[in-house]
This record gives sequence, C-alpha cells and structure tokens, in this order.
Amino acid sequence: MENLLVAWEHFLCGKRKKKDIMIFQAKLSDNLNDLYNLLKARTYKHSEYSAFNISDPKPRNIHKAIV
Repeated sequence: MENLLVAWEHFLCGKRKKKDIMIFQAKLSDNLNDLYNLLKARTYKHSEYSAFNISDPKPRNIHKAIV
C-alpha cells in the first residue's frame, strides 16, 4: 500500500490542478485502497483512454489514461 502512495506522489508532479486529479485526490485513501485490493486479487482492468489533439509545436493526437 505504501508503494501506491509513493507512486501517486511521483505521478502528481505538474498535475495537481487538473480536475480529474483533484477528484481522485479528494478520496485518495479510498481510491488507493480499492486499487490495492484489485491489484492483490489480480482483477484490475485499466479504463479507456481519452483522445484529444494538440498542435504545440506540431499537430499530434494524444491518448490519455483516465484517472
């Protein structure tokens, strides 16, 4: 469980003000506990990716994992 918390802290770098991050963070202990239980039971399934386009400095199609 401690490893998940450390991983979350590393993941947060530069993302703290994003809406989906703040929603997950609001119930962090519950969310990490749920994740831990899914991983332990080997039943974790990754969710869909959201796709969007950017053009900075060149056009790219980005697929972002949903938190």
